[in-house]
Amino acid sequence: RQDMQAVANEKGVNVLGVHNATGGLGRDLGQCLKDKLGVGTNKAVDTTETLVYEALREDRPLHLVGHSHGALIVARALKGVRERLTEVDGLSEQQAAVKMSDLEVTTLAGAGSDWVDGPVYGHYLNRFDAVPMLSGVGLNKLNPFASSGAGAELHHFTEIHKPDHLPPLKNGVENFGARFVDQAVHGPRDVYLDHWNLLD
Repeated sequence: RQDMQAVANEKGVNVLGVHNATGGLGRDLGQCLKDKLGVGTNKAVDTTETLVYEALREDRPLHLVGHSHGALIVARALKGVRERLTEVDGLSEQQAAVKMSDLEVTTLAGAGSDWVDGPVYGHYLNRFDAVPMLSGVGLNKLNPFASSGAGAELHHFTEIHKPDHLPPLKNGVENFGARFVDQAVHGPRDVYLDHWNLLD
């Protein structure tokens, strides 16, 4: 919520969040794998797909922002949108890409590595952050089955912070570890929002 409010304040726009509930580290990683493979269901993907499809049909501008697993959710949702445009609306692949060119997509530490053509992409990657570098677009040049999206801009930076304000260990090792990683290399407000120029 703090990250979303920061974006709303800086850009002066309405921000709508799609919540992806956590089931703990193991289940969350399992959900990431399913989203990578495009199998199973994820309500966050379904919600995002419907919101994007409706915006395109109503010719409403839309800027999607995904952090970490959120970027993977956006990537999977955009594939679903393309399928709706081609299978339901009868557009060709090229027409669907043109229709989707009205979308702007920004990823911060994104875990998505396979992006459909059409939207205007900006991917932000911290070279010290394993999520985008190993499971996102960081290795796309070596992966013939992945795509950053036609015309995508990749914004690399190198940064590591000394974590502070960490939760007490008694609140759980998983919680402590997640906040440590966020504050050091991965979190939007801790690392990425400074590199994504919110005022452009």
